[in-house]
Amino acid sequence: MEYGSPQLRDIQQRLERLEVQNADLAFQNQKLRNSLGIGAPGERLPQKTWGSDVMPASAAESPAGSAQGQAAEIAAGMLELKTGMEKLGAGVQQLGDNLTVTTAYKDYGFKLALFGALSGEMIFADARPLIPTAVTVISPDFGRNTQIAEISARSSYLGAAAVGPSFGNLQSGGLILAYFYSSTIIDDAYGFFIARAYGELKNECGRFSVGVDGDVINPLNPEMIVFTVGNGAGNLGFLRAQFRIEQYFHPSNESQVTAQFALTDPIPTNYENFSLKEGLTESNGWPNLEGRLALGVGPMVPRGGVCVRAHEVGVSGLVGQLRRTGDLLTPNAVADVWAVGADGRVAVTDRLGVKGEFYHGQTVGTYLGAIVQNFNANRQGICSTGGWGEIYYYWTPCLHSHFGCGIDDPLDSDLTARQARRNQFYFGNILWDVTKSLDVGFEVSHWDTAYMPPLEDNSAMVYNTRVRIKF
Repeated sequence: MEYGSPQLRDIQQRLERLEVQNADLAFQNQKLRNSLGIGAPGERLPQKTWGSDVMPASAAESPAGSAQGQAAEIAAGMLELKTGMEKLGAGVQQLGDNLTVTTAYKDYGFKLALFGALSGEMIFADARPLIPTAVTVISPDFGRNTQIAEISARSSYLGAAAVGPSFGNLQSGGLILAYFYSSTIIDDAYGFFIARAYGELKNECGRFSVGVDGDVINPLNPEMIVFTVGNGAGNLGFLRAQFRIEQYFHPSNESQVTAQFALTDPIPTNYENFSLKEGLTESNGWPNLEGRLALGVGPMVPRGGVCVRAHEVGVSGLVGQLRRTGDLLTPNAVADVWAVGADGRVAVTDRLGVKGEFYHGQTVGTYLGAIVQNFNANRQGICSTGGWGEIYYYWTPCLHSHFGCGIDDPLDSDLTARQARRNQFYFGNILWDVTKSLDVGFEVSHWDTAYMPPLEDNSAMVYNTRVRIKF
């Protein structure tokens, strides 16, 4: 349940009323003690501004009568306070019941919290994106009118966060998160798309996880409404199954060094089926290796629904191999997979900040680099360079804008006919968090995709509006 729901607002209102009642009871209690002559030495009666020099009739009553009336008033107030506290306790209990779900293994300390969002998007573009509801590239220009209008709820999601028993000083837990896309994004159909599915053991010094998680290399994303957030246009990294270990070091109270390492799946299928896209593509018998080292400094600040260090810089890399299996007349071809990356985030002020990433690598199509291309027609890996940057500004704590750009630029000499040779975008948006459970956003972006001959380059203006209810 999110802050701002009717139940929480009701509890807040009750707390405010109880605070007022408590202050009034304190005043009446002190007034009674003074009238009975039992006030603490040197204690003075708090003064109230009556707004008139005329003494109320009740103030002329005898001390004994006044004391009895005040005692009765206090007793009634205490009863009201007790009743209010009981209602508050019931409300808090109901809140706790709504936040967690009892599992079959509750006796072992397992709890499950459910969450989700219902999202509606309206997308207009003056040229057809390859995936209309998850813009990555613009389709080639064939000299025809290809503007599109889409209304979609595919970015809606459901999730469950699990907390389990402790093992020594390690807390067990896990996360499942699924969107309403089909199992591969490129299908642009409704279904059940697994974005996160991992179990973990963690404490303040480290974390070990197994399952589907985001890539270690270049972990940041621009704050965009479009679902694919610049993937294929400079934003390297998506998600895949992995074994991950992280270690945290704290040189001071306001600094942290993070070391991350993961063994990851070479051929994920969550964006598209890479094993069939460019011919029979397989792992070459060992997992990819990803690593990252980052330094974060400054206080923890809320950004994107999580708390992060105000300033952070990181360097990362990956190595691996992919094999193109040939037919009876064609030998196998093995391409090295590698990349180096850098990421950074700086909060210039409480409202203004910048962030971005850069990468250079080869055969990184499965990481949505090189415009989502691994091989050329000669079955050779494609080298590529790319990156993105963003400036954000919080007009108010609930109203913020993000402006940025990105580019993915494969090496032209590595490309063959009909392949994409450059892809870039610019965007600007305004996002309004109406409450913790409701947000509205509008985004304008320009996408430009260039192709090797004989395909023609194309570009598009994309307008995206989103209304999302979270629970």
